[in-house]
Amino acid sequence: MPDLLAAVSRDWVVPGGLFVFGIDHFLENAACHGWAKLNNTPMLLWGEERWRLAVEAAGFEVLQAWRAAPGRPDMKEGTMAIIARNKG
Repeated sequence: MPDLLAAVSRDWVVPGGLFVFGIDHFLENAACHGWAKLNNTPMLLWGEERWRLAVEAAGFEVLQAWRAAPGRPDMKEGTMAIIARNKG
């Protein structure tokens, strides 16, 4: 994942540009912990702070991080959403 985030910073988002993304599969979202087994595929399960640090290490400044749509019956924690600016 660090290599992918670095490529996004280097190749996809211009300096000063925004990278906005959401992740449903993260450590604090207990509802997702069985998804790798359910889908029979390896899946990265990082916590929110680890995601933040990885995004910053890739050359972004995290402007905002929040939980989108929390409290859903199927996913209490909602989606972890991040807006980051390319420091390029």
